[in-house]
Amino acid sequence: MRLATCAALFCAPPCALAQKDQTLTDFTSLGLPAVLTDSLTAGGFTVPTKIQARAIPKLLEGKDLMGIAQTGSGKTAAFGLPISAGLLTLTGKARPMTTRADPGADA
Repeated sequence: MRLATCAALFCAPPCALAQKDQTLTDFTSLGLPAVLTDSLTAGGFTVPTKIQARAIPKLLEGKDLMGIAQTGSGKTAAFGLPISAGLLTLTGKARPMTTRADPGADA
């Protein structure tokens, strides 16, 4: 009984992956910026895989997603392309938050 309770706590709510496929036949129709779709086309990637066609639009909307697909199905691009699209929207100067050693300090 305890195992069933724990499993219920970690279940993701139903998402768009369980819904019927939309007709998204190229990366442009997924909502990715032109700079990314141009790079994908130049690399020979013109048609998104099933996981990409279903995941990218939802991730671009800012929704959380858990996807399961076979090795080699394009999961990394399905999650990485929306991250790249988000990075392209950032403006201003980067503010690195790193620790720097003080060369004059003896520890």
